[in-house]
Amino acid sequence: MVKANYSDGTSQTVNISVSNVSGFDSSTEGTKTITVNYGGKIATFEVTVVNEDGTTLTGITITNQPNKTSYEIGDSLDLTGLVVTASYDNNSSKTVNISASNVSGFNSSTAGTKTITVNYGGFTDTFTIVVEAVKTLTGIRITSLPYTTLYDIGDSLNISGMEVTADYNDGTSQTVNITTSNVSGFDSSTAGTKLLTVTYNGFTAPLTVMVNEAGKNLSRIEITTPPYKATYNIGESLDITGMVVMAYYDDDTSQTISISAGNVTGFNSSTSGTKYLYVNLGGLSDYFTVTIIPDSYISIDFNGPQEIELGSYTYGGAFYFEVYADYRYNSFRWILDGVERYETSSSITINWLAVGPHRVTVIASDDTGAVYSQEIVFRING
Repeated sequence: MVKANYSDGTSQTVNISVSNVSGFDSSTEGTKTITVNYGGKIATFEVTVVNEDGTTLTGITITNQPNKTSYEIGDSLDLTGLVVTASYDNNSSKTVNISASNVSGFNSSTAGTKTITVNYGGFTDTFTIVVEAVKTLTGIRITSLPYTTLYDIGDSLNISGMEVTADYNDGTSQTVNITTSNVSGFDSSTAGTKLLTVTYNGFTAPLTVMVNEAGKNLSRIEITTPPYKATYNIGESLDITGMVVMAYYDDDTSQTISISAGNVTGFNSSTSGTKYLYVNLGGLSDYFTVTIIPDSYISIDFNGPQEIELGSYTYGGAFYFEVYADYRYNSFRWILDGVERYETSSSITINWLAVGPHRVTVIASDDTGAVYSQEIVFRING
């Protein structure tokens, strides 16, 4: 019997047919919630479907998890291997069929651990899955140079010995296979430096090789100007902007040559300290050093904006720089445009700078050898 209640406080029994009822399913055992709908209002009650032998379901247990419990974003649910056992009031049990309609909580649109609920006959049990973020390539690096980086006119490209490492968004990396089809820019028909580009899955890494002039051989290389950037924070990428490399030949001639980051080995910004970086070409090398600084705090201030008009200097045409540092730091090094200065105190004055960009770097250290640095870049306009 279904009773309808009205806003005036009256009520009456109403006729209900099967069309007003949903939720009944006798194909499976257990407790079923039945919904009655009349005039847009609903009421519910429960029925129990028992087995033909009269036993009643008392619970379920996941006795074997699905084979697949690790998913990538966007994957579909796979219940293969899932075993669910139903228990009854006469202490008997049996395996029951479970489909996706019995399962809730699955969502592979976001990464993380998900709790999946299996519902059978009004009873539930759970298992967990892990949805992993899609592993994507973020870049490539030349981690070992090819054996041959010096060629004669007419030689063919040889990448034997070259190792290329792919980096991924989850912090992992792996060596990838590279063939000559991945390399462009090689031309041995003319002498000089050649910038090669290694391409893998849309990402590139540069490498410089040299083609000798006929009857002229490279005898040594020298870094005549190190890169502008000499200090790095943990995790920063190599920057060789400003580096000048000179090539010397066996006929006593020399020339400036272009070098790419792929020719530099020894850079590792995952740990702090002084690193020796080698520029390699044709089996020859020269080195420079950089400093990787640990996480700490230090600041540098000076008496001017970052864009300064010539003649607008304060302090009679001089700039005054002062360090505000963690109390642990007691030794200071100052570097102006890549050249270290003699001052070792926490403040310096620099007189008369040329028109153009300038970079001032301070490196602070404590008694344990821990170092940290800060820099200011500014420009003097003519």
